[in-house]
Amino acid sequence: MEAHRQFSETYRSLVERFVRPLRPEDGVSEPVLRAGERRLGFRLPLILRAFYLLAGNLKRINRVQERLLPPENPNRIPRTFTELTVVGGGLAVYIENQGGCVWGIECSSLDDRDPPVAIALDIDQPIWEPFHDRLSGFLVAMFYHQAAHCGLRWGAVAKANASLVEQVRRNWPVEARFGNAYIPSDREAEEATPEFFGSGGQLLSFRNENLWVSTKTQEDREAVRRQLGISWDSRFPEDFPPTNSTLVDGWED
Repeated sequence: MEAHRQFSETYRSLVERFVRPLRPEDGVSEPVLRAGERRLGFRLPLILRAFYLLAGNLKRINRVQERLLPPENPNRIPRTFTELTVVGGGLAVYIENQGGCVWGIECSSLDDRDPPVAIALDIDQPIWEPFHDRLSGFLVAMFYHQAAHCGLRWGAVAKANASLVEQVRRNWPVEARFGNAYIPSDREAEEATPEFFGSGGQLLSFRNENLWVSTKTQEDREAVRRQLGISWDSRFPEDFPPTNSTLVDGWED
């Protein structure tokens, strides 16, 4: 099977597992995608095209934390990251929620079947560094990253310790690593390249000495609590009702 078709099947199954079955309106239209390609002056890698066509409009996994850049934005602002942009010899695809970095594909790799993904930590004068070894793997890992940051309907946080980490590793397999080719220079490796553990509709990760749990259903979330024998420090959405319209749009689908 061609790589982009295999990716589409994998990604479709992933979204259905954690969110819901994808709908036609979740994808960017072919005319919009082609308009972006005409503006850029080149055709996007097939896997990136497949991703936009499949789920490029699904806010819950594309805008909840980091922001996916659309192929074309009629309200573009010059010299800003409002749409797919070539900068510093790379195609910027995602921008960090506070503008701290961008993720993208170096132009020299755009013709690769499954190109590596790079990160630029300075968006004003970007220097691209290796981040993930394959675009297909990066898009899957980005799904987990977004889902773990309130991209799923239900979530909770609990204090973590060594025993809890061991329990999670024993009972939930690692399903993705965000940035599997990244070598951090000023941050701890485990913070810079987080692991995501999953089973069924449950997604678990560790950051800032806490366990973060995101799930498809409330029962999935409470099953984690019972299995680990813990209490939640906070729950989502009960303790943090959604107010951001982008998130509400995502949850109401």
